[in-house]
Amino acid sequence: MEEKEKEKHRATIGVFAIPQDKEGKGLWSQRRDGKGINAIGGTVDPEDAKNAKTLSEVLKREFAVAHFWMDPCQIVEAAERYDEGDKASGLLSGRGKRQWQMAKAFFIDASQNPEFRKIALSEM
Repeated sequence: MEEKEKEKHRATIGVFAIPQDKEGKGLWSQRRDGKGINAIGGTVDPEDAKNAKTLSEVLKREFAVAHFWMDPCQIVEAAERYDEGDKASGLLSGRGKRQWQMAKAFFIDASQNPEFRKIALSEM
């Protein structure tokens, strides 16, 4: 198998977290590569695997960058920005994609704020 073909079929493992504050907002991250906003997390790279890092250790590394709290209305706005072409300050992948689904699940299923759940059910 050619090197390009091997790379194309390489599997990756990702680890993500959305902590919440007392109000029920989720903690989100601006990607370091400038490609939008997403849940805090990333992939387990070959060096992590080589050093036998746990998923918790990989996730801890991702928390080392400055982050910000967002409520469901802010997530909806960020998804709209992405869908309108603002990839730098929009929710990575916009509506209907993985980050959107994670946000929706967080606010509908996990948020401790009933008002945020209502907003998420009606707007997401």
